[in-house]
Amino acid sequence: MIVDPDRYIEDYVKMGVNGITVHYEAVTHLHRTITKIKDMVVTQVFH
Repeated sequence: MIVDPDRYIEDYVKMGVNGITVHYEAVTHLHRTITKIKDMVVTQVFH
């Protein structure tokens, strides 16, 4: 698990990932993270 995953979302999208897993305890504002992923048209998977 990484700290502040929001800062890596754009990089992962540029690399062509099909999905991103976000652990809710790793983010401060989960809704903001989900919105950012959705805005970049990535399928999100949560554990």
